[in-house]
Amino acid sequence: MSLVDDLNALIQTRVRQALATVEARGGLAGQRGTSSFTEPEAAGTAGIASPLTETEITNEDGSKSTSRTYYEEVSRLYSNDFVLSVEVKALKSITMRDANQSPVVLQFKAPIPKKKEEG
Repeated sequence: MSLVDDLNALIQTRVRQALATVEARGGLAGQRGTSSFTEPEAAGTAGIASPLTETEITNEDGSKSTSRTYYEEVSRLYSNDFVLSVEVKALKSITMRDANQSPVVLQFKAPIPKKKEEG
């Protein structure tokens, strides 16, 4: 084929063939579906309502503390020259409240322990 034939093939209209008629099956004739709308009981009750706010817990002695819990294992981080070191406990969970004042608990996976060097 030449370029002219290719271009003519693009602009020429093709005759569409009608699909073969299929005989109806089943006991009911085709019809339009219908239903009735039922409004939900309350909108916006599912999920977490933004924003999340971290809560404070009042202890028995009246003191306040955060709602955070930590894993017991301590990780030590060192600077390149080993002059500075920091000990960090991994966060286990935080309890927060959403805009509807419902509690939201964020739970974090335990950190993977580092392998101790043999030697």
